Amino acid sequence: MEVSYSSGQVRLKGSCYVGQARCGSIQINFTEKVSGALVALLAFASRDAFNIAKASSATSGAGALIAILVDEFLSAVKKYTTSGRQFLYAPVMMKGSLIGGKISMTKSLRLRAQGFGHVLAFTKSTATYATPVNQLVLAALIEIERLARFITLGERALAQSRSLCMLYDDCRDTSFLQRDRAYLTRQAMEVAESHPINLVSDMLLLASILLAHESFEHGSTNGRVMPWTWFVNLERLFESAVRVVMARTTTAQMGRGTTMPQPIFDEVTGAYRANPDLIVRDRSTGVIVGDVKYKALAGATAGASDVYQLLVHAAAFKAKKAFLVFPGDDFRCRSLGKDANGIETFFFVVRIGSLDADIKQAAVLMCLPLKVL
Repeated sequence: MEVSYSSGQVRLKGSCYVGQARCGSIQINFTEKVSGALVALLAFASRDAFNIAKASSATSGAGALIAILVDEFLSAVKKYTTSGRQFLYAPVMMKGSLIGGKISMTKSLRLRAQGFGHVLAFTKSTATYATPVNQLVLAALIEIERLARFITLGERALAQSRSLCMLYDDCRDTSFLQRDRAYLTRQAMEVAESHPINLVSDMLLLASILLAHESFEHGSTNGRVMPWTWFVNLERLFESAVRVVMARTTTAQMGRGTTMPQPIFDEVTGAYRANPDLIVRDRSTGVIVGDVKYKALAGATAGASDVYQLLVHAAAFKAKKAFLVFPGDDFRCRSLGKDANGIETFFFVVRIGSLDADIKQAAVLMCLPLKVL
């Protein structure tokens, strides 16, 4: 991202990043180049695709990005749980022949009048995990289950929330959990602001956001501020999406150049290595090398540097075909024919919202075998 100053004005120039941040009273939103790309690519996003920063950001209504907050909350709950949950000592009325606390004469006499002369009633202080912090954590974990009914959270997040719910079952209080969400949200905010431990404070702030069914989506905000902001690299996300869709479309083996880089020069094997975004291996077509570019294809021509890089990668992997993938509003294909080394090269423009259909067309044009559904 570039920042330039001129005549008292600030100009921000973004690249492949999408996100938002708050600078004082100014809310900054970085939107995607291709409209709808973020929502379409979220299905292919893993947790590490997002960079979550401890910086203020405006909240909005619940949306697809609430899955990030759920992951952050679950991560905080796991850290809090493994470091030792809070507990307190509470008086519990007990009865038995062996006394372990303060005797209650009134209740002991009542037991004797009922014929239990060998039993005494007494009050014993026992450790309990039913603290306000733990009860609010349990309330937020239960709310995750409700959020999953209208927002896709992922099986891993649901499995974690359910297992943590079982662990926090010892602090279940029916009268507390039956409170409305507005009350629980306020309680979580109040306890978070007064708690001295940062981990617990952050965890409860996230709990209040989930209980309020809020997120940090693009668009209109509701005036409330949360202490988190996010950025995501759509270029890396687009590359991952193309790889995933191609792997489930064709029967060919799919890989990344970073896992198997090849030397470009025979005598210098360590300094210069080819690591393309996609390596497709099939018995009938041989090796096919591809690069994914998150930028608009100018007309029908790719940049010379992109083509040179692709052909070097293809030569290093001894591929007979190579291709570039660009995002766009409609599907397009251009074949450049073969270069001097006999490498057949393709340009593909695919619709981010229709990746399955467009990647299937690209696979057919490159003579890759398709999976039978």
